[in-house]
This record gives sequence, C-alpha cells and structure tokens, in this order.
Amino acid sequence: MQTIAFVELINESIIAGGLILAVILVRLICKNAPKRLRCALWGLVGVLLICPFSIESDFSMVLSTEIIDISTYDTRPYITTGISAVDTKINGLIEEHYLEKTDKPGEPIFYTMTTLKSVWKIGMAVLAGYSLLAYLRLRRRVLTAMKVEEDVWICDEIKSPFVFGLFRPRVYLPSALEASYQEYVIAHERAHIRHLDHWWKLIGFAILVIHWFNPMVWIAYVLLCRDIELACDERVVRELDFEEKKAYSEALLDCSISGGRIAIGPLAFGEINVKNRIKTVLTYRKPALWMMFVVVAFGMVLAIGFLTTPKTDEHADIWDENRYTILEQKIYECTLSIPKEMLPDSIYTDEGHQFREREIVVYQTDTTIIYLDHVQLANESDEQLYFDFICTYEDIPANGKILTINRRAANGGYTFAVGVMNRTLRDEHHSYEEAVQVRGGGGGNMFELCVDTEVCKKTVGTILIDVYLNELYYFAK
Repeated sequence: MQTIAFVELINESIIAGGLILAVILVRLICKNAPKRLRCALWGLVGVLLICPFSIESDFSMVLSTEIIDISTYDTRPYITTGISAVDTKINGLIEEHYLEKTDKPGEPIFYTMTTLKSVWKIGMAVLAGYSLLAYLRLRRRVLTAMKVEEDVWICDEIKSPFVFGLFRPRVYLPSALEASYQEYVIAHERAHIRHLDHWWKLIGFAILVIHWFNPMVWIAYVLLCRDIELACDERVVRELDFEEKKAYSEALLDCSISGGRIAIGPLAFGEINVKNRIKTVLTYRKPALWMMFVVVAFGMVLAIGFLTTPKTDEHADIWDENRYTILEQKIYECTLSIPKEMLPDSIYTDEGHQFREREIVVYQTDTTIIYLDHVQLANESDEQLYFDFICTYEDIPANGKILTINRRAANGGYTFAVGVMNRTLRDEHHSYEEAVQVRGGGGGNMFELCVDTEVCKKTVGTILIDVYLNELYYFAK
C-alpha cells in the first residue's frame, strides 16, 4: 500500500504544480495587491498538498487526478494528463523507450515506483536532517543572548535580526545593529509574530520536505518566504513618511544576509531579496480597494478550480454480461497462502496437478474467493513451476466490492491487472528474492504465476505469494 500511496502523492504534487503556476500568474497580474493576500494564495497550495480528500465539482480545473495511472501496473508507466494529444505523445515515447536498457523486459512500473519511493524517503531524511542541524546550531548561538525587553534579546553571535522560537517566539538583534534601526527592525519582527509567520513558514517547509522532488514546490516555498517578508514590510511602512521609509530601507540594507540561500530557519529581517524589498518600501502606495476584490475573486476561482476534482462520469458496466455497475477501481494488495503439503511430492513430472474446485482456497473476502486450480509441474530441464489461480465471487449484496484480474481501461476495454508486488516467495521460515513472476492471464477469471522450481523445493511450510489485483466498488442495477 505504501507504493500506491507514493504514486498518489506524485499525482497530487503534479496537480499542485498547476495551481502554483496559476498563483504565480495572479501575483504578476496583481503585483500591487496587499502582500498578505498573496500569502493567502499560497495557503491554497498548502491545502492542496496536505488535504487527504477533495470535493467533486462541475467547475474543477483538474483535468486528471491520476496522471500516473495507479490502477494498472503494466510493463510500462501510463500517463493520463487529461489532454489527449499530450497523453498520446508521452505514452508513445514511453512505450518506445521504457524497456530499452533493462535486463528484465517484463518488469512492471510497480518496481520502478518502489525504487523511487526509497529515493524519496532518503531525500526527505536528508532535508529534514539538514534543517534540524541548522536549528540546533542557531539555538546554541543564541544561548549567550541578553534580554532587553520581554520579547527582545541582543546577541553577539549573530549578524542579522530574526524571530526564533515557536511557542514563545523572541526577537533576536545583533549587538552591532545601530540603535537608530532597532525600532524598525523590532516592528517588523513583531509583525511576523502577530501574523504567526514563524508557524506558517515551518508548515511550508514541512510540505517542501515531503514534496522535495517537485521543483514547482521549491519555487512556491521561495516565493512564499518573499511574500511573508513583503507583507511585514508593508504593515510597518504604511504608517511611515518618506524619510522614515528611507531609514527603514537603510536598516534593510544594513541587515542584509549575503549568499542568497533558501531560508529554512527563522524569519530573518534582511534575509530575502533585499533590493526588491527596498524598492517596494520606497514606492509603497496604499492598495486600491478594487484590487483587493480582484485578488479575492482570483483566490475563489483557484480554490474551486484546484481544490475540487471533476465529477465522475456515468458509471460503466464492469462486464457486459452481468448486472453490476462500477463505482471505483483501484489496486488491492493481498497475500496468497498455499499449504506446502497440498502440493505434489515431486515437482518433476510430465503431468500437471489439477485440484478439485476450492480444495485449496488461498485468499478470501466477504465477496471474493481465490483458489488454486492447477499446478503445471516442470520437466527436469525446466526452471519454473506454473500456478493457475481462479478468482471468483459469491452471491453478493446490493452494494460492495469484488476482486478481479481485469481492469477497465479508459477506452472501455479491459486489461489484465494482476501483478506481483515484489518478486519474493515466502514461507514460514525463509524469504526467496526474485522467485515469482507473472506469466499472463488465463481465460475469464484465471491468472497464472510462475515460481522458481529450486526455490519451491526449498520451502518448508505455507507458501506465501504477494500479489495485487483489481478491486472494484460497485452497485447492483
């Protein structure tokens, strides 16, 4: 299930990329709008990236919620953007080149995603670890700070003012800061605290850690940090005359931090894009009321368009010959359990082994039964054993779910949807890597797995084979 959840995360991140582009466009159109409203637009991106559910709407701008199709792990990836011309081009290239340099031509996309999931976890650990080390290093620096006011401290070990702390945030000033600048700096940093920016920045960085693989999320985080600083600048300078704005700009320049790094720590006064901030401060004008309404309107359009998903189309029949109508389909993972003592004594013979129907039930739910139907035994020179399984279902209630080896494709046809979650055959005592493969689907509701012969001989207790099937939620007509 973790791999499927990772694919869903990728799809969510790609959709968020479209919303990020839309927010950037609104920022350009409404560049004179209040900066705090621009921060609110980034909040929509955060909601999309962390919200585990969505509401269906006729006004959704999302073309496809499964850009990478997680309902079929075929021998190659399958992309569904919702734009047919793009899908045709990309999927054609994938089909032509995906298997060019692989040693396992039948290796499904499932295993590729499993590898990428591991890389994703490593990336999260590195980014989170780096942030933690930076936090601890800064915390050690401010231990020598001296209290000036209730929430203001002066420290010899820092070069720029910043807010530090979550539950009891404090303003830290460098001891070298000129006294004439302190009033402006403190006003700016207290504006951060009043707006809870130290929390919003932390939440933004946590989202970045999860979606570090998406360059659009990095861009969104950098722009969020800029808008947060501009919003606090705006709050402070709206009550200042031109000479005071010049003094405020000089304070920005004096406290600027070199290096252009992406800020993941506290809210530092001169941390981000000082040149643009000075220009904004000196040219500040109170935003027109109509501009505020325009930004709010854009925000409502983006919220409805990207935080909702398209309504599902009319449900299509699962099979033409039955009375069931599909509501949803997704991958379902299960483990088939085969008692070793039920297999033939010898795996080398010219004949297969046919079992009585449901003599060996290997998996069962309220509606679905999977049983071992036939074992095709190997010749002396053969390297694999072939296990045939029947996937069937009982009389089922008016609504429910069943497992099947078939998946309904976008074009209305059906594709074989059985796969092996990993290539490991297990028993009560051992685990054998690279032991199981899918050979293909049989007729109707039959599927076949091929198992390494030598591995099967070594198994001791119950044989366990991890597979995935198609799970269908339905209602009866």
